[in-house]
Amino acid sequence: MNRLRRYLAVPLREKWFAFCVYLLIWAVRLSLWVMPFRLILKRVRVVIPLTGLAVDSSAVERVSSRVKQLSVYVPRATCLTQALTTMILLERARQPASLIFGVAKETEDNLVAHAWVESAGSVVIGGGKDLTRFSLLVSGGRKT
Repeated sequence: MNRLRRYLAVPLREKWFAFCVYLLIWAVRLSLWVMPFRLILKRVRVVIPLTGLAVDSSAVERVSSRVKQLSVYVPRATCLTQALTTMILLERARQPASLIFGVAKETEDNLVAHAWVESAGSVVIGGGKDLTRFSLLVSGGRKT
């Protein structure tokens, strides 16, 4: 009963935002299964240059926390799915951010890749790993 009360207390605008984020996570996940990655990356790289724009940390936090929270309900919503979803949402919110890809040697024969998003010099999603061990492959998106 407490969950229902908490849910009913959430403003309709927040419920709608969460629903849209959830659908976008699914859309990104499905796109990664069926589309070439270069086409998906083109969508994320279509940006408006925003030089000198101040970062709205509350908007960035709202987006990243919602993506983290709802990704657990989407099968195989990996770091790449979460990073791409976050970038799309931050672009729509006109917040400067960078999509970063890295690779690290896990064992002698095994490489591991990771994707994360940074804004204003801070990792906003994908920071659960030791990022210093990753060699950067590419960085894309709006610079802060």
